[in-house]
Amino acid sequence: MANVFDLRKVLKQISNIHLQQFFAKRGELHDVPWDGIKEHKIDPIVEASQALSPAKRWQVQILFKSSFDYPTTPA
Repeated sequence: MANVFDLRKVLKQISNIHLQQFFAKRGELHDVPWDGIKEHKIDPIVEASQALSPAKRWQVQILFKSSFDYPTTPA
Protein backbone atom coordinates (compact mmCIF):
# COMPACT_ATOMS: atom_id res chain seq x y z
CA MET A 1 0.00 0.00 0.00
CA ALA A 2 1.32 3.46 -0.86
CA ASN A 3 2.14 5.94 1.86
CA VAL A 4 -0.16 8.95 2.02
CA PHE A 5 1.91 12.12 2.22
CA ASP A 6 0.89 14.45 5.03
CA LEU A 7 2.83 17.72 5.06
CA ARG A 8 1.76 18.50 8.64
CA LYS A 9 3.22 15.22 9.91
CA VAL A 10 6.44 15.82 8.03
CA LEU A 11 6.80 19.39 9.32
CA LYS A 12 6.33 18.18 12.91
CA GLN A 13 9.35 15.91 12.47
CA ILE A 14 11.66 18.77 11.53
CA SER A 15 13.05 21.23 14.05
CA ASN A 16 11.80 24.78 13.73
CA ILE A 17 15.32 26.11 13.10
CA HIS A 18 15.69 23.78 10.13
CA LEU A 19 12.28 24.77 8.79
CA GLN A 20 13.23 28.43 9.17
CA GLN A 21 16.49 27.84 7.29
CA PHE A 22 14.71 25.91 4.54
CA PHE A 23 12.13 28.62 3.93
CA ALA A 24 14.68 31.44 4.29
CA LYS A 25 16.84 29.90 1.55
CA ARG A 26 13.75 29.82 -0.66
CA GLY A 27 12.91 33.44 0.22
CA GLU A 28 9.61 32.42 1.82
CA LEU A 29 7.73 32.71 5.12
CA HIS A 30 9.56 35.80 6.36
CA ASP A 31 6.46 36.86 8.32
CA VAL A 32 6.39 33.75 10.51
CA PRO A 33 7.32 34.66 14.11
CA TRP A 34 9.96 31.93 14.29
CA ASP A 35 11.30 32.94 17.70
CA GLY A 36 7.83 32.83 19.23
CA ILE A 37 6.86 29.37 17.99
CA LYS A 38 7.32 26.45 20.36
CA GLU A 39 9.22 23.52 18.92
CA HIS A 40 7.11 21.40 16.56
CA LYS A 41 4.06 23.69 16.93
CA ILE A 42 3.63 24.10 13.20
CA ASP A 43 0.24 25.80 12.86
CA PRO A 44 1.73 29.25 12.03
CA ILE A 45 4.10 27.61 9.54
CA VAL A 46 1.31 25.67 7.85
CA GLU A 47 -0.92 28.76 7.72
CA ALA A 48 1.87 30.85 6.18
CA SER A 49 2.69 28.13 3.65
CA GLN A 50 -0.95 28.09 2.54
CA ALA A 51 -0.52 31.74 1.52
CA LEU A 52 2.20 30.77 -0.99
CA SER A 53 1.27 30.55 -4.63
CA PRO A 54 0.02 27.14 -5.75
CA ALA A 55 3.26 26.55 -7.66
CA LYS A 56 5.42 27.32 -4.62
CA ARG A 57 3.23 25.14 -2.35
CA TRP A 58 3.60 22.30 -4.84
CA GLN A 59 7.40 22.73 -4.87
CA VAL A 60 7.55 22.64 -1.06
CA GLN A 61 5.42 19.50 -0.95
CA ILE A 62 7.52 17.78 -3.62
CA LEU A 63 10.77 18.64 -1.83
CA PHE A 64 9.53 17.34 1.51
CA LYS A 65 7.89 14.30 -0.04
CA SER A 66 11.06 13.33 -1.87
CA SER A 67 13.04 13.74 1.36
CA PHE A 68 10.66 11.58 3.40
CA ASP A 69 9.55 9.13 0.73
CA TYR A 70 10.89 5.70 1.49
CA PRO A 71 9.59 2.20 0.86
CA THR A 72 7.51 0.59 3.58
CA THR A 73 8.89 -2.87 2.80
CA PRO A 74 12.46 -3.93 2.10
CA ALA A 75 13.41 -4.08 -1.56
